[in-house]
Amino acid sequence: MLVPTILSGGNGSRLWPVSREAHPKPFIRLQNETHSLLQKTYQRAANIPNVQQIITVTNFEYYYQSKNELSKLVALSKTKEFNFLLEPISRNTTSAIALSALFIQKLFDPDAVLLVLRIMLLLIKLNLIAA
Repeated sequence: MLVPTILSGGNGSRLWPVSREAHPKPFIRLQNETHSLLQKTYQRAANIPNVQQIITVTNFEYYYQSKNELSKLVALSKTKEFNFLLEPISRNTTSAIALSALFIQKLFDPDAVLLVLRIMLLLIKLNLIAA
């Protein structure tokens, strides 16, 4: 079982002034695109064959906005369940990955394979994930 995990945290300080505290990185749309970085990452994860569960790790403060962004993906919301792991405060990537691994091991499958997807990868190499 492959379980994609989207790391959707951080304020995107490297993307300033596009991303800022009031409009964090997961929710920005680049070059007037219709989908946010979070939505694009989720779509890519959902298109991986045989994926049944997708986990999104985000800050507690971003939960409602994240849920709203993903619910706009109507076709996917009917076939995939939105699962969130909420961090009370942002730590770092390693903590988010460890939390995800424990969550998946306990609730889904102890032998599951965790695929970690960071939103920033979309800015670096779009074709790597699609390949």
